[in-house]
Amino acid sequence: MEKILKLSRSSPRSTQLLLSLGGLAALILMWGLGTHWLRQSSSLAALLSPRDAFESLYQLIVQNQLTLHTLASMKRVLVSLALALALGIPIGLAIGTSRALENSTSSAFQFLRMISPLSCQVIWYADPGQELVTVVVRVAWNSGGLP
Repeated sequence: MEKILKLSRSSPRSTQLLLSLGGLAALILMWGLGTHWLRQSSSLAALLSPRDAFESLYQLIVQNQLTLHTLASMKRVLVSLALALALGIPIGLAIGTSRALENSTSSAFQFLRMISPLSCQVIWYADPGQELVTVVVRVAWNSGGLP
């Protein structure tokens, strides 16, 4: 193992590139094996295989849908950031300047810190125009992934 680490640190760029590509190939192989193994217990796993993912990516690129999806995601990020700034800065300043307000909100904020924003992200972004998000929520709910 030390030889591999030493080789990757002191070797030319071509060797580092080969090691990186080998790592990506191993990841894709494990992904494929995992979806193949899970296919027997879940029909959804068949849709998540590397082959299907790369075919979908190709179709998104060819049909210029990738740009539209990227722009929609960036819009969500910017709107979320603007809302966070608009709400967070005044609330933070108010709590920071008032000891009573800090003491009264501390327990609630400590509780909310334990909830990962990513766990709620799918629900926050669910709107009528996004059927895929609705499907993901339903699958997660039916499989016991959501409380």
